[in-house]
Amino acid sequence: MRKFRIIFIFLLIGLPPIGKYLSDFMDGYFCKPDGLLAWGYWQLIFSFVAPIFVGIAIGCLVPVKRIVTRIGIGLGAIFLSVFLIPFAVPAGAIAYSHGFEHALRSQVGVDRLQQWSQEALGQFQNGEIKSAGEPYFANPGDVLISTNDLPEFLKTGVFKPIDFAPEEPEVSVCKPGGRIGASQNCIAISWHLHGVLVGPPSFTNEWNPWYCKEIAPGVYVYYAME
Repeated sequence: MRKFRIIFIFLLIGLPPIGKYLSDFMDGYFCKPDGLLAWGYWQLIFSFVAPIFVGIAIGCLVPVKRIVTRIGIGLGAIFLSVFLIPFAVPAGAIAYSHGFEHALRSQVGVDRLQQWSQEALGQFQNGEIKSAGEPYFANPGDVLISTNDLPEFLKTGVFKPIDFAPEEPEVSVCKPGGRIGASQNCIAISWHLHGVLVGPPSFTNEWNPWYCKEIAPGVYVYYAME
């Protein structure tokens, strides 16, 4: 029983950081509003409430008799759980991007997205896609593409506008020498702080946002910071 309690205590200490990571991951998977002001209940619970309950539980479970020692260990467990949140698991923006990346792969298909982007870039170069105005300032693109020129799969699922910001996501063309200094044309699908750059397999991203990961040749998931 003593050994079981010790193992369970270590599992409890890891609950808040793991729960926080999974909460951020699922927000990215469903493309929910990101950023501190848009935090959901689960992030708040795992970041601030769960460590308190973990400390209380560990104080009760720890195999010692003195009440003062139990209280001290419980308080230490609270601080340790809070300390582990920013250090034991990836930052919230990275966990969010992991979820977003998984959604692109499982719900959309990177190959499908890249195939459409190459067709759209060809149409843009031939003048078949006209500018729909200026992209949002946080959008890395230069030429906004009208929703009328988008296929249905870019209007539903992951790409369905959210209530928090019904104008997002924006789809635009990044031009060479534009906002992000792209070396060649690519497509940017952008929410407020995150999104994906899609170009041909030869496309190489030279933009350096806070977080950027190549998930396939010519396809980059990014997360910028204000």
